[in-house]
Amino acid sequence: MGDWRNIGNWHWKEKNCFDWAKKHFEETLPLVEVSKDGFTAKVDSVTSVTGDVDLNIRKGRLITIYDVEVKLAWTATRGDETLSGKITIPEVAHDTEEDEYVYEITAENMASALLPLKDFVRRQLTPAITKRLVTFTDDLKAANGSEMYIPEKDGSSGASTPTVNADLARDFKQGKVGNSDVGVAKANDGLISTVTVTQSVEFVCSAEDMFANLTDPQRVSVWTRAAAEISATEGAEYKLFGGHIQGKITKVVPSKSIEETWRVATWPAGHYSKVVITLEQLSSSTRLTLKQTGVPFNEEDATKANWERYYWNSMKGAFGTKLLPITPPPYCTPATLAQTNSYVDDFSSIAKSYQHVIDNGTSKRRKSRRQPRPSKRPKTATSTVLVAAAAVSALTAAVAAYYKFAM
Repeated sequence: MGDWRNIGNWHWKEKNCFDWAKKHFEETLPLVEVSKDGFTAKVDSVTSVTGDVDLNIRKGRLITIYDVEVKLAWTATRGDETLSGKITIPEVAHDTEEDEYVYEITAENMASALLPLKDFVRRQLTPAITKRLVTFTDDLKAANGSEMYIPEKDGSSGASTPTVNADLARDFKQGKVGNSDVGVAKANDGLISTVTVTQSVEFVCSAEDMFANLTDPQRVSVWTRAAAEISATEGAEYKLFGGHIQGKITKVVPSKSIEETWRVATWPAGHYSKVVITLEQLSSSTRLTLKQTGVPFNEEDATKANWERYYWNSMKGAFGTKLLPITPPPYCTPATLAQTNSYVDDFSSIAKSYQHVIDNGTSKRRKSRRQPRPSKRPKTATSTVLVAAAAVSALTAAVAAYYKFAM
């Protein structure tokens, strides 16, 4: 099931091209043959291809990711002499440079008289194979890119989204876009079979802001990235995404709900679905509930995916996160904080009292010393240990009392 459009070729999409790649190697590599100084060597066949080959698109760029092992059979001749063998190329990858290919060459007959034939394969045949392999990335894109990449009218993938939307609208009107791309409900002679789509999503903003995001033309232009014709007026018609989405506002309750008719431009003429959007203000967010009836049966999955992609996720990406004032939890109230401060004060007074006792004891010990000890420890070592023990004890008591109060 297709989506409305991968606008600007922006979203990640991938295709497994291994079967195509295997066939490509089997057809092109046996064409490699070299002759020089009476020697001839050629690739007889591709005996094995294993690994992964994927073609991806993201942000308007085709991206190849592949890593395969290729095994070949070869034959070399010189006059009446003939030698056959195998070549293993352990890594044919998207990031392999031309001088980085490795060839493991074996021969069926290792007679010394035939070694020049094997050497010819190493020196002349493998470079010819390399020249064929380095074009694989371009061959992969050329053969499979049309299924992944949606070209712009000016031939550039970097055109602005408003231009893309205008081109889309024109294509929709001219019937150039098929079901595989945009989720078209094709006309038929009978009644259209329809389904109901429901969704629920939360936004970290007020219901008032969410209502504006859906109805204010300036805000709508931000998350659709194109000029928007819309207003929060009952009976007003609207057009979004260059006219691809259109309908009429039928009922509005500010900050509460929106009812509208809604259709994709390529649906059968005159067929509209009914959309009811309800906004529920929560303590720190707004829950949006969508109910859409009258969606053509074959467009259910595409419609669900595109509400999420082009409406909800686009809004979150455009406006970011707007936090509401949040009521502090019970353990952060002024009374609690005051109680916590008292624990800190108690901790300080306990530590000070311990320090006072330690200082007095240290003073008495110093007076009783008549001769220095053979090895002196730092004067503050004992004090430090005792202060630390007192601090840990007091802090533990404070934390325990704090959590008991907070819970």
